[in-house]
Amino acid sequence: MSLLVACISKYSNDKYTNIILGDFNLPKVDWATNCGPKHDVYAMFLAFMLENSYSQIVHFPTRDANILDLILTNDTSLFTVVDSDLPVGTSDHSSVKFKLLLPRDSHVPSFSTATVKYNWNQGDYEDMNTFY
Repeated sequence: MSLLVACISKYSNDKYTNIILGDFNLPKVDWATNCGPKHDVYAMFLAFMLENSYSQIVHFPTRDANILDLILTNDTSLFTVVDSDLPVGTSDHSSVKFKLLLPRDSHVPSFSTATVKYNWNQGDYEDMNTFY
């Protein structure tokens, strides 16, 4: 857990919205109160989450009766819907589907305005021909 917290801390930034998704495998956390058992793994994760103003917004079980698959964010207002969906493939976890509301003035380029530049001159065409 210390490596995970260190990694997430490295990429978290107070200036921007942070969204962290994944299976954290912490079945004993009570997400309504952000409390868990007195165990280093749980204590370290919950301390990191609370100290960095993250909220966990998945409020339904994703495997059996446990909420294992999480969405952590420091801006819950961006999420308009968070719902359970069918598992992907043979997974024993429910999928988590969500709608994310991005502000019009966000710094995320849209596909219609993004400029794509291909570096055709850097292609290794001889190797590509031998591959086929």
